[in-house]
Amino acid sequence: MYPRHLSGGMQQRVGLARAFAVQPRLLLMDEPFGALDAQSAEILREEVRSLVERERRTVVFVTPNLDEALQLSSRILLMSAGPSTIRDDVLVELPSSESTEYSIRYDEYRTNLWSHLRDEVNVTRAGEGAEL
Repeated sequence: MYPRHLSGGMQQRVGLARAFAVQPRLLLMDEPFGALDAQSAEILREEVRSLVERERRTVVFVTPNLDEALQLSSRILLMSAGPSTIRDDVLVELPSSESTEYSIRYDEYRTNLWSHLRDEVNVTRAGEGAEL
């Protein structure tokens, strides 16, 4: 079977397998799950998380999805609306997802990150004549 005959999710898996197969020290990923349905994206996030932990690789991951960033990151850099500069550098230290404290800490991080992002979105939208 040729890659072009695979589903979008399977093509993404093949791409991830190819990327990890060469054992890079640093892997750059720019919105790798953006074109996938929610279920396929969640499965691939779990696979990437597992691969990164097992292979001990460094991944620079670009995503507009806060939940994706929190689930996959130990550090999040928030960029300004433009010109792009680092607006905030957040070290993510979440307890095990099985702990009762996980959801409390997760919500705290998400609320904090969104408050910063909302400001940047409003700056961008104000230039377009709208605000959230």
